[in-house]
Amino acid sequence: MRSLYLTACLGMQVVYDEPALVVCSPEKTNQLFPLVRISNVIVTGFVEWSTEAFLACGEAGVSVVFLDGDGKVKGRWSAVCSSQYAVLESVFQRLGQPRSEIKYRNWLNGMRRLAVRSAARRLGFTDWRNMDSDALNFWSVEHLGVEWQAIRHWLEGALNGWVLHQLQQFGLNAEVEQQLSICLVDDLAGLLVVDFLPMLFAMQRQNLSLPCGESLAGLLEGRKARLENLLNALLSKLHDCFTEIH
Repeated sequence: MRSLYLTACLGMQVVYDEPALVVCSPEKTNQLFPLVRISNVIVTGFVEWSTEAFLACGEAGVSVVFLDGDGKVKGRWSAVCSSQYAVLESVFQRLGQPRSEIKYRNWLNGMRRLAVRSAARRLGFTDWRNMDSDALNFWSVEHLGVEWQAIRHWLEGALNGWVLHQLQQFGLNAEVEQQLSICLVDDLAGLLVVDFLPMLFAMQRQNLSLPCGESLAGLLEGRKARLENLLNALLSKLHDCFTEIH
């Protein structure tokens, strides 16, 4: 199964013709994407969707994330998850409790420090052990061009959709997500996108052309194995953190 990336063009529509999503664009042949081959959908820009297409995605467990032109998340359509492998079910339940927010923030701050230091070390900072999130963000704004910053924003938005799909395998669905007092999907995507900074900076330094279309999606697809390992490590730490709560 693969992610489906859609970039808006004038008049683009998504409809459902069982068993596939059909992407219709003026003056182009309709494209069919069987739902059994799609893990999630990332939509950049305005694309008109039919109600049937939305419902079909929900029933098939396919989440949809909508990004604006800058790559920032505008909205999400969470699929109905029927998975019985709710490994983090107890964590999701405890995340909705007021006292758990402090525990969660401690976990998030710790994981953020690890992500930032890892990126800083690969970027060649001699004082990478002392680097914090604010300093790295300031550095990236200063040294990554506007176009490359837009690529970073798009990657974070796409990661948001990918993380949402992955968490559905652990029992997260729209109802559970609405009950949480924190933004777990957004926070995990924010942690994972930090891992892309050294690569983006290296591409800019080598004067490589800006990735777009399929090459942009390829940045994400090419690192799926690493992202899965990172996400599993983050969730394992989160699980350990909350199983200590009695």
